[in-house]
Amino acid sequence: MTNAVRQAEHHFAKGHTGQSMQQMHDFLDKVHKAASKRDISDNARSTLEPQMDALLQSFTDVFPEV
Repeated sequence: MTNAVRQAEHHFAKGHTGQSMQQMHDFLDKVHKAASKRDISDNARSTLEPQMDALLQSFTDVFPEV
């Protein structure tokens, strides 16, 4: 999961917002899978999901064409 966040940051720094957003979606997918396997706590999932959703929404607001 950490790698997906690093990759999102890397792509954003290079101006590749679409790729950055894809990495954020990948992160959320990994959170969902980890939660279903009980690899992360419900508390971690309930903290991470809304934060990443909010970040994705802010990207959509700023970069509507992506």
